[in-house]
Amino acid sequence: MTMRGPADLCNALIVHCAWFGPRRPTVSEGAFMVLEAPPFDETFDSLDTDIWYVSSYTNADSYIDTSWSPNNAIIHDEGVLELLLEKESRGGKPYTGAEIQTYDFYGYGRYEVTMQASGEEGVNSSFFTYTGDHLGDDWNEIDIEIYGLDPTKLHVAYHNDGETFEQEIDLGFDASEGMHTYAFEWRPDSVSWYVDGELVLVEEATIAPVPDVEGRIMASIWTGWNSHLGEPTFETSTSAYYDEISFTPFTDIEQPPAPPLIGDFAVQLVNTDTDEIVAYLQDGMTIDRDLFGDANLTVNVIAYDRDLRTSMRTLGFDVTGALEKHKYEQYAPWALFGDPDRETLNGQQMPDGDYQMTLTAYSGWEGKGIVLEEQSFDFTIEPADGILPGEEEPEPDAGFSLLLYDSATREVKAILDDETIVDTAEIADDRSNILVQLDDPALAAATRSLVMTLDGPVSRSIIEGAAPYALFGDAGFTKLRGVTLPEGDYTLTVSAMSAKRGEGSVLAERTIDFSVGHDTSDNDGVTVFLVDAENDHFLTELSDGDVIDLSALPTTELSIVVAADDAATESVSMALSGALEFSRTESVEPYALFGDSNPDFRGQQFVPGDYGLEISTHSRDGGSGSTLASVDWDLAFV
Repeated sequence: MTMRGPADLCNALIVHCAWFGPRRPTVSEGAFMVLEAPPFDETFDSLDTDIWYVSSYTNADSYIDTSWSPNNAIIHDEGVLELLLEKESRGGKPYTGAEIQTYDFYGYGRYEVTMQASGEEGVNSSFFTYTGDHLGDDWNEIDIEIYGLDPTKLHVAYHNDGETFEQEIDLGFDASEGMHTYAFEWRPDSVSWYVDGELVLVEEATIAPVPDVEGRIMASIWTGWNSHLGEPTFETSTSAYYDEISFTPFTDIEQPPAPPLIGDFAVQLVNTDTDEIVAYLQDGMTIDRDLFGDANLTVNVIAYDRDLRTSMRTLGFDVTGALEKHKYEQYAPWALFGDPDRETLNGQQMPDGDYQMTLTAYSGWEGKGIVLEEQSFDFTIEPADGILPGEEEPEPDAGFSLLLYDSATREVKAILDDETIVDTAEIADDRSNILVQLDDPALAAATRSLVMTLDGPVSRSIIEGAAPYALFGDAGFTKLRGVTLPEGDYTLTVSAMSAKRGEGSVLAERTIDFSVGHDTSDNDGVTVFLVDAENDHFLTELSDGDVIDLSALPTTELSIVVAADDAATESVSMALSGALEFSRTESVEPYALFGDSNPDFRGQQFVPGDYGLEISTHSRDGGSGSTLASVDWDLAFV
């Protein structure tokens, strides 16, 4: 092969030859936005530096016995990427390998690679998606790996916050002897793997929940000590070759959500003593010092828009108020107090008080060129009082709501409160789950995990690290697990925690007692909810004669959603009259007055006034068949 020298490649990528890159924010409730990572097809005639950067770091404190060097990623004139693994010491590791990874994070879709693996014992040639702690996420990963110990087998796996599925597949050929095409398709409820266009395995969350956080696309070659790869036997070097990598999103599937943004920036307040993200800053946010005590802090910024990220050469910080600072940052990570090695974030004490911050992205170095993006926002660090948010008096609205959910129809059946009676006629066997809905945006931004404990005829304890926070588990919003809730009395305790895996401080806590039985007081045949259509949050259950204070709601963009008690219901007709008039018949759950793309509810602006609400449930689609239940209510919005 005629190769382009590694120095030429790194010069072409000089801005990108680093490990840290932009950090990935953690998914949180409060502002669900889809990160649009476009499809691409990389044929390695050159390396598209808008998509890729080459890693340059050491895997410290890891069984991976390899450091990454950009010199070991080599583009050949034939349009092939070589990832070279050498028996050469670097950064305290005895081997030097190579890794490429994308700037963007990618969601549900088809991931495909054409590659030739190394056939040397002790070597892993890989193609995978990944996000984890150092990117601000729970560990989520989907793998295609070929071990040189036996290159006639394909090792596939996925990981979701410590839960793992893995399996070996016989290929029927030696993957080190030529190019072959491998692929996986990631959906909310399954991962499917392909070899040379043939489906070889489908896994539908039978052992571990399917990954539910977008990840970077990566390819690497490495070796490790005391590992399942075997002992390295190559004398000087070995390589894996990549001919093509592509990604095609599934446009008909709602992608995993991205975090709250300020313009095109995700802005993290980071505890640099623990490397934990304290909060994603939003304009007007108040952060309680009890969350981090006397720890050193910094503000870390991610340019979330792809064009901005690839065009930005300088990020200017202008801070006034409790702290005065002006700084230009030239490289990611874009951190307020800098980073000595483009990996470790510097921190310092940030005093209590009000802060005003302006972030300005420039197209040139040292604040020169044109202004690409500018955002200003305020936040407050509140003095410590020894009481964490929600600890003092966890009121019934402690920042979250508890929803009884039907996993088959994907509809909310009740909002659970203290002394709620769930009618057995309204819930089906093997279909009930309980979801925690984070209503308070500040609590949602600070929460890293939820601890849920149910005691009663069915008992269950679980720690959930990402939405949907489901007591009985999930594989994303489209596939929640369901159980039977027998009659009897239950106690449910939910704690919002400041750290992952149920660790850290209690941010908010709530305990309720409810029961499952025959509710003779409920004869309407329907349960009706008022929904915040802007954030897709269930606010309250409605009944005849209710008066709703619009000023007490987080938004006036509302919807009305109906849950039918009778399992024979096939459609629901709804008619709203008064200050706002609208009618609709829904034949698919959830039955929403203004329609939905579950779980995204459409809404209308409600204004003060008197309203009439007529609802009827039917045994056939389209409002036909027998009428099973009907109500005619009067409501007032003030």
